[in-house]
Amino acid sequence: MSIRYRILIKPNQTATVDLVYGIADTKEGCENLMFKYQDRFLKNRAFELSWTHSQVLLRQINATESDAQLYNRLAASVIYSNANLRSDAAAIQNNYRGQSGLWSHSVSGDLPIVLLHVYEQESVELVKQMVQAHAYWRLKGLSVDLVIWNENHGSYRQFLQEQILGLITADANIAGQQRPGNIYVKSVDQLSSEDRLLFESVARIIVSDNKGSLLEQVTRQISEKPLPALLEPKIISSQVQQPAIALPNNLLFFNGTGGFAHQSFVL
Repeated sequence: MSIRYRILIKPNQTATVDLVYGIADTKEGCENLMFKYQDRFLKNRAFELSWTHSQVLLRQINATESDAQLYNRLAASVIYSNANLRSDAAAIQNNYRGQSGLWSHSVSGDLPIVLLHVYEQESVELVKQMVQAHAYWRLKGLSVDLVIWNENHGSYRQFLQEQILGLITADANIAGQQRPGNIYVKSVDQLSSEDRLLFESVARIIVSDNKGSLLEQVTRQISEKPLPALLEPKIISSQVQQPAIALPNNLLFFNGTGGFAHQSFVL
């Protein structure tokens, strides 16, 4: 059930509408929530508590409000498939392995998978963002497996690996590990071509450090294919051949087109 309110907006005016959702086990419980939050003071108190709780969570993972907004936008692509952040259709169609192929990497496949490609040592900040996003989602009740691929082929690959593991250890000390959703770090030499194709096919989100910042990748739009030109209807007129009607003679009240016969009406 919902409460309906009518809002009148005059020209050049704006209005902000807050939608409050409540869930209860019974109809009576829903009605109690409805009556409770019709009280303006209780409603304002609920908003204040919600804001305070949100700020406490952000301080817990050392994140800002803008970080939270970015992670929320990214979470939408975890819940609802977003082609902008997934692998291309050809790669998904070429994958022939199932969920069991993930088990050798200790990934169950029961949770959504977010995949992060790291090629450069300077991309540690992006890794920090994704680890922070994972902690934020976990605190909000969204369970995700974050898989980080160390794609560095240079002599600093092991150093980068240790940096990534250090970020994950720090995150584990902040957020409780009793909640579902883990972080896995894989080196490029641990992955076969079949494994890479499998992970890229099932990942809800793929982020790479060679595609710009996290904000740029989240907001990037795929250029739409041009639509065909609109159809231009052509009116085809066909003249209907009307058979000539022979009028009888001696019509009453003849007007040049028709008249009255003795037994019928003739046009």
